[in-house]
Parts: sequence; structure tokens; C-alpha cells
Amino acid sequence: GPVHDAVKQARDHGEKVGAIHLRHIHPLPNGIENIFAKFKRIVVVEMNDQGVYGFGQLAIILRARYCEPKIESFTKTDGLTFRVKEILDGVFKGRSFAARKIPRDGAAIVHADTAPESVKSVREVVPQGVG
Repeated sequence: GPVHDAVKQARDHGEKVGAIHLRHIHPLPNGIENIFAKFKRIVVVEMNDQGVYGFGQLAIILRARYCEPKIESFTKTDGLTFRVKEILDGVFKGRSFAARKIPRDGAAIVHADTAPESVKSVREVVPQGVG
């Protein structure tokens, strides 16, 4: 689905990301806290309303169970399924993943090494069908 595709696209662009799909929340599977310990941020993508506390229902359950402040929430309530771009933009918090990783026409990717030979043209970087 779109979460898997978002993870694949982010990894293809050098991001260190992963995904877990919880099928049961009561009881929560053993060992989740060990998985969470490996990540700096945990973003729960869910089709739910951000309640009083600003988190979706699953994020609230996980934060309460594991007392883990690095658990964040990215929610959607319009009834439509998530799109890959929405997930990437939501996970990367306003720093549009597409804007950071996939330049528009006329742009170039500039790295710390800005020597002309280090800058790739858009046509060399943008995957076909993206953008």
C-alpha cells in the first residue's frame, strides 16, 4: 500500500526509514518497545482525527503504553486513502520530501560539495513518472 511505497521511495532517496503494521492493538505485540528504541522518531500514520491531545487514537495508545515522547502522529480524516506524497510530506514535517529530494524543472541538486561536477541536472535525478 501507500505506506510501503512511501518507505521504498524514501529509502531509494537515502532516508533511513522503516514501517511496521500492527494488526492487533489489544494486547499489543511483545517487543515493540525494542523496535521503537532503534528509531529517533516514530510517526504513526492513521486515518483518524487528532483528538484533544493532538494525536490520533493509535498514537495515543502507544504513547500511553510505552511513555515514549518520540511517538508522533500524522492523521487524515477526509475518508480518502493516503497517497505516497502525503505520507512523505507528513513524515518529513512540512519540509516537502519532493521539494527536498526531487527537484522541479530548472533546479539542480546541490550537495555540500558544490563543485560543478558534483551538481546533477534534473534529468539525471528525477525518476521517470515522478514530479
